[in-house]
Amino acid sequence: MILEIDESILGNLEQEFFSQYSRSSSEDTPVIFLLGASRTGSTFLYQAMIHRFRFTYFSNLANDAFPVHPIVAVALQHQLCSTIEASFKNRYGKTDGQLQPSEASYVHQNWFAGNHPAQIRSKQVLPDRKEHFVQTISAAHHLTGHPLIIKNAWNCFRIENLASLFPNAFFIWIRRDLKRSAISDLATRYKLRADPTVWNSATPANYEALQREPYWVQVVENQYEFNLAVSDGLTSFAAGRYYDLWYEDLCKDPEAELEKMQEQLAVRTQRDVRLDVYDSQTTLDQSDKEKIESYISKHSERLGSHLYTG
Repeated sequence: MILEIDESILGNLEQEFFSQYSRSSSEDTPVIFLLGASRTGSTFLYQAMIHRFRFTYFSNLANDAFPVHPIVAVALQHQLCSTIEASFKNRYGKTDGQLQPSEASYVHQNWFAGNHPAQIRSKQVLPDRKEHFVQTISAAHHLTGHPLIIKNAWNCFRIENLASLFPNAFFIWIRRDLKRSAISDLATRYKLRADPTVWNSATPANYEALQREPYWVQVVENQYEFNLAVSDGLTSFAAGRYYDLWYEDLCKDPEAELEKMQEQLAVRTQRDVRLDVYDSQTTLDQSDKEKIESYISKHSERLGSHLYTG
C-alpha cells in the first residue's frame, strides 16, 4: 500500500526539484521517445534500453502514486538506483514492481488528457501543462545525469508536437510484421477484454469508422494507421532524429540491434549483458488468423510494405 502524501507538500517538493534541476530549456534538453503500436515489442525494448544504458524512466511508482508530480518519483528512484534492477518480464505491456518501468498512462493523461480518438483529441500537450511537462523532462535529466526515455503508445500520434517542443529529442520506432501484430492485438482483446471488438490503447483518427468494420479488419487497420502516423510524423517533423527497427530483428539478435542503436544515440554502454528474447507465438483461433491473413492478402498493395520480409 502506497502512503498518501498531502498534495501541497508534493507541490512544494516538486517546485524545489524544479528550482534546483530544471536548468535547460526544452531546446537544449535531451529526451528519447520510444514509439510503437500495441503488441509490437516496445515494452521489451524499453526494458532492454533502460537495463543496457541506464536511462532515466518513469516507474510504476510515478504512475500510481505521483502522476501529477512525477519528478518526485524520479528523485526517489535516483536515490535507490544502485538497488534497482530493470526486469525483462511484462504482461501485455504491464510490469510488476513499483520501481519497474511504466508506460506512465496517468502521468501522460495529466499532460495531454486521454480522449478518443487519440490522434485528434490527445495529440498535443495541454496549454496549461506545457511548462510543467518541459520542467519535468529537464529536471529528470539534470537530477540523474541521464536522458529520460519515455515509452507511451499514445505518443505515436504526438510526434509533431514532441519534435517541435524538444528539438534535441531522439525517436526510436519499433515495428513488427503487420500480420503478427494484428493477430497479437486481437488475441489481447480476447484475453483482456473478453470481447474482440473492444479497443486496446490509443485510437487513430478514423477510430469511429473502424468500429463499424469486422473485428479482424479493425486490428489490421489499427496497426496500419499507427504505422502511417509514425512514419509520416518522423519523416515530416523529426528527420535525422530517429531510428527504426523491426521487432523480428530484435528477436534474432538483440545485442546487435542495441549496438546499432547505441551508435545512433551516441551513448556509452553502461552495462554489458546478454539479452535473450523469444518471439512467442500468440494463441488465437485459426479461423480468426485466416480472416486477418485473407484481409491483408486482398489489400497487399497498400499493406505489403508493413510486412516483415527479413
